[in-house]
Amino acid sequence: MSAAMPKTTPARIQDYRVERLLNSSPALCFFYSVSRIDAQALEGAYADPRELDGMSDANAQKWLDQSVAKRGMPALNESMELIIRHIGSIAMGLSWGHLAEINRPQSRLFQFRECFRPLARQIAHKPRFNWWWDGATTPVITAKDIGTGPLADLGDFGGWSNQPRGHDTLQTTQGPVGNDPSTLLWCVDNDTILEGDPRTTPLSQSPTQGRGFQIKEPSDWAELVRRAPHLMDDQEVVRNWTYFLGEQSSWVTPAWDLLAPHIDWVELTLGGFLLAAYQPIHVNGHATAIIGWNPGATIHFGMNMTKYLEWAKGSAEGLGDI
Repeated sequence: MSAAMPKTTPARIQDYRVERLLNSSPALCFFYSVSRIDAQALEGAYADPRELDGMSDANAQKWLDQSVAKRGMPALNESMELIIRHIGSIAMGLSWGHLAEINRPQSRLFQFRECFRPLARQIAHKPRFNWWWDGATTPVITAKDIGTGPLADLGDFGGWSNQPRGHDTLQTTQGPVGNDPSTLLWCVDNDTILEGDPRTTPLSQSPTQGRGFQIKEPSDWAELVRRAPHLMDDQEVVRNWTYFLGEQSSWVTPAWDLLAPHIDWVELTLGGFLLAAYQPIHVNGHATAIIGWNPGATIHFGMNMTKYLEWAKGSAEGLGDI
């Protein structure tokens, strides 16, 4: 699960991404859902892949081939904000456990993954999706998110999510996207509220400033764990991860309190979420996984939050960028 991306030509990297997407439950759930529903419903709830359970193999194969051609491929040409909103719907379904039964390599959805190859190729090859892999080009801070990190400090490992959101971390996402001020308007996991102040302001430093780390594939996450592993010993968290990921194992996660002094920010790209999240990644005899992350989010460590908190709490009238 942690095989590294080939460091060769762009074409080979794109082909590698196609194969990884076709073996990733977040990507397959997304591909199924956009092929199942009409384009005007993309901002709504996802389609549940368990619908396949009542079909014969032959009927399911035929129906999926037709659905990918009729709905799936056109859906990826829709407005980017609609596509992002639907990824948010899938992220919520995974984070709340509604798709836990699907999140298994032996689930029936994986049996038909070849049906979705045209969609995987679009995301891996088409220029409009390049930023999903390269990372946010215009990172913004969203007012509703300021000061909402659930961790008292980065050494707290008792939470269900392993996204490092503490009192001195700042989260940025791509924005604007179409008519939406940022991807965080809809594309969230369950540690970030959907409601709230949608205003955004640009990050006051370059998005590439400092010592950053991008997660684009499973081996990137594995590298973070190898640098500073923390063995999870909270039994409730271990039970939840075991149920969500379908694997009985000793679980490890990055020790963010040890990593933060050495990196300034860490980003889970949108492509990285689809390709690597919510699946066991094996490191040194243990299992780890990307759990509870907002797709496409960057977490900045050791931030002075004062000016951002003041901006978020201020009146929406007449406020510009920081």
